[in-house]
Amino acid sequence: MIQDLKNKDFKKIEKKFNKIAPFFLFTVIAIIVVVVVILSSLYAKKEIEQYSIRNSTVYTFIGGEKLEFNGKITLNHSNDVTNLEVENGKYQLGSEPLYIEGEDSVIFPSAMSVVMPLQKMAQYKVGYFTLLEFGNAHPQPILSGSNISKDIPIANAFIYDGGNIYFFLEDTKLTFDGKTVMVSAMSFVDCSYKGDLEVVDYTKGESTIYENVNGTVFADHGDYRINLSFDSVEIDGVSALLIKNVDNLGNIK
Repeated sequence: MIQDLKNKDFKKIEKKFNKIAPFFLFTVIAIIVVVVVILSSLYAKKEIEQYSIRNSTVYTFIGGEKLEFNGKITLNHSNDVTNLEVENGKYQLGSEPLYIEGEDSVIFPSAMSVVMPLQKMAQYKVGYFTLLEFGNAHPQPILSGSNISKDIPIANAFIYDGGNIYFFLEDTKLTFDGKTVMVSAMSFVDCSYKGDLEVVDYTKGESTIYENVNGTVFADHGDYRINLSFDSVEIDGVSALLIKNVDNLGNIK
């Protein structure tokens, strides 16, 4: 009799378990999926907001001064600000590109735009930490980054930060105040309207500042001319203003 009661109780428990087991299993699976998604999102966010450069030297020029960093270098992006961290300190970066010494590569610490005047003035966004590789290994400069689905070769273009920084992919002729200055490919300038003009020549590895430039500063490509003072491009006798707000642009594909 007691054994029969035990068997009945066991069968009741078994029935209840069989009813709740699928729900319990579904709940466990759902929790695991949620945890995995959260962890993946956090890891992806860390990957996007952090960029590490190991055992390399990077440098840029700001205000005519060369800033050089080496060792373990970490770039962190938060609240639209990019900081460079090394063992001896932290430095806030602007839009000036970071050259990786000995690698023919450049990292853009801020979001930039790629302007292609010969493609109906197309202008695209590239996110912060975009890498540009160039040199003998690449017939054309190659862009890669977190918001770029595949490596993209670019030519007949220039890179612009929406403010004063222009980065040239080809040898370029600058004209201003009766002067003509030639700069090599992968050089950049910081041009303030009716102010100072900083010209960084990549091949020479030096920065020159021209003070109190009063006239319009032009960069001649050959097929088009960039008006650096008014942030526009002249091509075939037509002038078009550049889009300054990089975030309003679509990502390059």
